[in-house]
Amino acid sequence: VFSVKTDFSLTPPVQTKVHIQVIESQHRWVVDYINKLEQAKFHHSRKELGEVLDELIDYTLSHFACQEAMIEEVGDQ
Repeated sequence: VFSVKTDFSLTPPVQTKVHIQVIESQHRWVVDYINKLEQAKFHHSRKELGEVLDELIDYTLSHFACQEAMIEEVGDQ
Protein backbone atom coordinates (compact mmCIF):
# COMPACT_ATOMS: atom_id res chain seq x y z
CA VAL A 1 0.00 0.00 0.00
CA PHE A 2 1.33 3.43 -0.90
CA SER A 3 1.13 6.20 1.68
CA VAL A 4 -0.34 9.58 0.84
CA LYS A 5 1.37 12.68 2.18
CA THR A 6 -0.56 15.83 3.03
CA ASP A 7 0.62 17.41 -0.24
CA PHE A 8 -1.14 14.61 -2.14
CA SER A 9 2.05 12.89 -3.22
CA LEU A 10 2.62 9.17 -2.93
CA THR A 11 5.73 7.58 -1.53
CA PRO A 12 6.58 3.93 -2.21
CA PRO A 13 6.58 1.67 0.84
CA VAL A 14 9.64 -0.31 1.81
CA GLN A 15 7.92 -3.53 0.63
CA THR A 16 8.26 -2.42 -3.01
CA LYS A 17 12.06 -2.53 -2.80
CA VAL A 18 13.53 -5.11 -5.18
CA HIS A 19 17.19 -4.19 -4.61
CA ILE A 20 17.89 -3.84 -8.34
CA GLN A 21 18.88 -0.22 -9.00
CA VAL A 22 17.39 0.13 -12.48
CA ILE A 23 14.04 -1.31 -11.33
CA GLU A 24 14.04 0.81 -8.16
CA SER A 25 14.56 3.88 -10.33
CA GLN A 26 11.74 2.85 -12.65
CA HIS A 27 9.41 2.32 -9.68
CA ARG A 28 10.16 5.86 -8.51
CA TRP A 29 9.25 7.13 -12.01
CA VAL A 30 5.92 5.27 -11.86
CA VAL A 31 5.17 6.88 -8.49
CA ASP A 32 6.09 10.27 -9.98
CA TYR A 33 3.60 9.71 -12.81
CA ILE A 34 0.90 8.77 -10.29
CA ASN A 35 1.62 12.01 -8.44
CA LYS A 36 1.33 13.91 -11.74
CA LEU A 37 -2.09 12.30 -12.26
CA GLU A 38 -3.18 13.58 -8.86
CA GLN A 39 -1.96 17.07 -9.77
CA ALA A 40 -3.88 16.97 -13.06
CA LYS A 41 -6.99 15.88 -11.18
CA PHE A 42 -6.48 18.70 -8.69
CA HIS A 43 -6.14 21.20 -11.58
CA HIS A 44 -9.34 19.81 -13.18
CA SER A 45 -7.45 19.56 -16.46
CA ARG A 46 -8.66 16.83 -18.80
CA LYS A 47 -5.91 17.70 -21.27
CA GLU A 48 -3.19 17.41 -18.61
CA LEU A 49 -4.76 14.21 -17.29
CA GLY A 50 -4.83 12.67 -20.77
CA GLU A 51 -1.21 13.61 -21.45
CA VAL A 52 -0.01 12.16 -18.15
CA LEU A 53 -2.05 8.97 -18.68
CA ASP A 54 -0.47 8.54 -22.12
CA GLU A 55 3.00 9.02 -20.62
CA LEU A 56 2.24 6.61 -17.78
CA ILE A 57 0.97 3.94 -20.18
CA ASP A 58 4.06 4.28 -22.40
CA TYR A 59 6.38 4.19 -19.41
CA THR A 60 4.62 1.21 -17.85
CA LEU A 61 4.95 -0.76 -21.10
CA SER A 62 8.67 -0.03 -21.29
CA HIS A 63 9.09 -0.83 -17.58
CA PHE A 64 7.56 -4.27 -17.97
CA ALA A 65 9.51 -4.92 -21.17
CA CYS A 66 12.70 -4.14 -19.24
CA GLN A 67 11.70 -6.47 -16.41
CA GLU A 68 10.83 -9.27 -18.85
CA ALA A 69 14.21 -8.86 -20.59
CA MET A 70 15.98 -9.06 -17.23
CA ILE A 71 14.03 -12.20 -16.30
CA GLU A 72 14.89 -13.81 -19.65
CA GLU A 73 18.56 -12.91 -19.20
CA VAL A 74 18.66 -14.51 -15.75
CA GLY A 75 16.85 -17.57 -17.10
CA ASP A 76 19.44 -17.98 -19.86
CA GLN A 77 22.29 -18.18 -17.37
